[in-house]
Parts: sequence; C-alpha cells; structure tokens
Amino acid sequence: MSQRGFEIAPDIDVTDELSIDISGLQETKKPWTAANRRLYNQQSQLKWPQGVQNIFSSAPWSYDEKDYMAGGTILSLHGRVMGRVESTGSDKWGRFCYTTLRGSKDEGIIIINAYRTCHVKTDNPGPFTSYQMEYVGLRESGIKDPQPRFQILQDLTALIDEKRSQGYRPIVMMDVNEDWVAESHKQ
Repeated sequence: MSQRGFEIAPDIDVTDELSIDISGLQETKKPWTAANRRLYNQQSQLKWPQGVQNIFSSAPWSYDEKDYMAGGTILSLHGRVMGRVESTGSDKWGRFCYTTLRGSKDEGIIIINAYRTCHVKTDNPGPFTSYQMEYVGLRESGIKDPQPRFQILQDLTALIDEKRSQGYRPIVMMDVNEDWVAESHKQ
C-alpha cells in the first residue's frame, strides 16, 4: 500500500489492519543493513507516527546481495506496549531478537523472536544458507564442531534462564523447522 507516495511493506499493513501491537517475523531473508533497517523503520513510522520499535537480526557477514540473506528476524512493537519496553537485543549471528517489558506491578516478560535453520550437517547445505553462515560464525567464536540447529536451542535456554533469574517470564515466537527435518530424515 502506498502512503504519501511511499511503498509500505505488506506485513506492516496487515499488522496495522489487524490492530496487532506486537508482531514477530521469522526468516525475513533480508540483510538488515543500516540502510534496510532505516527504510523499514521509515515505513513503520508512516503507519505509527506515535511510535514504533523494530528489533532486527541477521547475519553480520558482508554480502554482495543487498536484498537477500538467508534467515533473519524482526520483532515490532507499537501502541500502548511502547511504554513498557525496558531493553532490546539481538543475537550476533542473526538467529533471534528480543525485548523485555515491565508491567505496572513490576512484572517482567521477555519476548523472543527466533529462526532455527532447517539444515543439519549431513544435508551438505550450500554457502549462502543460514546453516552455513551460523556454522562459520560459531566456529569463529571457538566452537570446534558447531551444530547450528542445536546450538540455538542451548543459547535460547541460556537467555531464558538468565532473564527468569531476573524476574522475567518468557514468550517465544519461533520458526523451528521441525516438520521439514522430520520429513527429510525419515529414510
């Protein structure tokens, strides 16, 4: 939809039409560079000039393609929940992003939006897959034999445990790709 001569992403339009205050998109397939984040934020602000918070995650590696990168997530908040936002963050390998919110009775929640790669090592995934990007990043961080499909679960568990110890209750939105793996490994 066009507003003031500016094209608005369909997910922003649908979120607005359905009056959704918090939304999460997984496998956005977008390199969330500064320019791409700025454009998405501009589109969001056209819909919600009173305020919007977008949290992005994508792999950090430089890549020639400006409009495609495997994986990625966005967590968007607007409306009354904006006054409850305490902090935001994202995973350095683009697997998830999150926000913490505090309620009026000092109750906290953490909302996590995650994407789990569908590949395992035996699939021999290609060089531009989220699996390969995560594998390289995890190896560079010192993990000798990375297993990205399982590492994300360990890392999310650690984040949830840390935030629970601080009084936050978790809400997790995630593309876990479980059906694809079960089907592809039945043989």
